Amino acid sequence: MYHNIAPIEDDFLRGLDMTVSPDMFEDHVRYLTENFRVVSLRQMLSELRSGELPERTLVITFDDGYRDLYHYALPILHAYNLPATIFLNTSVIETTLKLWPNKIAYVSNKLGASRVASQARRHWGKGLHLGYGAGPSEIIWTLNEHCHIREIHDFIDALCADHHLTLPDEHPARIYLDWSEIAAMRAAGFEFGNHTHDHVNLALLSEQEQEAQIVKAKEIISQHLGLREMPFAYPFGQAVNFTGDTRRIIKQSGHNCALEAIAGPVFAEDSPYALKRIDIRETSPSLFVTNVHGVSIKRALSSMKNRRNPDRSSARLAALAGVFGSLVTWLATGI
Repeated sequence: MYHNIAPIEDDFLRGLDMTVSPDMFEDHVRYLTENFRVVSLRQMLSELRSGELPERTLVITFDDGYRDLYHYALPILHAYNLPATIFLNTSVIETTLKLWPNKIAYVSNKLGASRVASQARRHWGKGLHLGYGAGPSEIIWTLNEHCHIREIHDFIDALCADHHLTLPDEHPARIYLDWSEIAAMRAAGFEFGNHTHDHVNLALLSEQEQEAQIVKAKEIISQHLGLREMPFAYPFGQAVNFTGDTRRIIKQSGHNCALEAIAGPVFAEDSPYALKRIDIRETSPSLFVTNVHGVSIKRALSSMKNRRNPDRSSARLAALAGVFGSLVTWLATGI
């Protein structure tokens, strides 16, 4: 799971800790090509349904639909002939509107994160456990866990008014894809999915609000791309960000899978509506390799506990031994 690929960060991205430079992304792509079987999400789902998901199968995904993917990710993936899936927030496509996490980054970079955090504590009171010295990323995660999106937008508007700051939505920069760019990327082999209309913590919404966020976004994407069914990715993607109602609405509204942001690999027996992903950031080559392989080792070891099929456990253990041996070599040599 990636977010955006760009050589520099503007005020809407700086401090979010999710930008990967094009050079590093190409290093990642080269490594993944040489060491994994990279397939489309559609193909992986087909293999998952058959119960025969080959080892070292990998899918590349991007959340939020940033415009820089068209300029930087597309040429790199095209050069290596690799597919990828992008999950879209439909409220911001082809507009200068901004998702609320980008708004928090903007006001933090303009006013200072400490001032934004201080005013957030004053605004919501003691119930908001936001540490002193918090940066934009911590502010976003704290607000995400505790505050309804409507309250967050009101807070940002009030903050800008108090400090005579241009509202993020009034800034002329367009930082997300438009439909022509999406069409060009689709023609190049990219798949597209639903990431809700406004990038919300679905667990804090009523059932009706969840349905509106999920179904509205799907209808907009379907209207433009002619898709009857599509994949879904939970915004923020942790267990506290969705409910049983969320999964039910996703299944009933024509989505063929749902992807989390909980670290881990996918096994053939996994539910297609609870697919784990590995969050990739700008890191050293050795840490990238560890991220890609380490969680696989940890989860596979855990999955072997109390299994009644000794042949299957032995096979997993043998596979782990091979992965661990390769990992030692890759860590020593780098990508």
